[in-house]
Amino acid sequence: MILQKSFNNMRKNIILKTILSFLLAFSLILSLIGCEKKDSKTFHTSELHGKVAIINIWGTWCPPCRNELPEFERIAKDFKDEVTVIAVHSSDYSTIKPEDYVKENFPDSEIIFLWDKESEDSEFDAFYAAVGGAGYYPFTVILDKHGRIIESITGATTYERLAEEIKVAKLNGNIEFDPNSVGVGTEIGDLCPTMELERLNKE
Repeated sequence: MILQKSFNNMRKNIILKTILSFLLAFSLILSLIGCEKKDSKTFHTSELHGKVAIINIWGTWCPPCRNELPEFERIAKDFKDEVTVIAVHSSDYSTIKPEDYVKENFPDSEIIFLWDKESEDSEFDAFYAAVGGAGYYPFTVILDKHGRIIESITGATTYERLAEEIKVAKLNGNIEFDPNSVGVGTEIGDLCPTMELERLNKE
């Protein structure tokens, strides 16, 4: 009987040590591959893989930017299950704070509104420059489901143009890229792999 109890206790200790070792190893693996829970107030470019994405770069100080946002709102609603629509506000917000503008004008929007705040102290907006922006707003890039930029649009655009670009982005065949277009044909993760943008909604 004593021998049996000793054996049972030893077996329990072995099982407990095995479980603890597994938990420690699992925790170490998570830390090494960076699988910590993301801050709900930020958006990382790695989240763009898996769906077609439209990224519009705008500012409350820019009338054409404000005027075209309803076009993106329509796209976000009509292609909700197929496309992720993102609007990245420039670091400069003039007299109208972007979070106030979004809250007032797009309270229940399907658009993910972000703010390139990490560029506040820079001469140029880092995200805007990384995806091919060259001084003109608004600026829009279209990504396929692999996070690859397939088209860029300088200046205001329309619902019809965006809908056509979505069709192209969903094609499974090879797409020919313009070699003179900055960023086009490149995965967004390669252009700005560590960049995180502050969320203005959908936290």
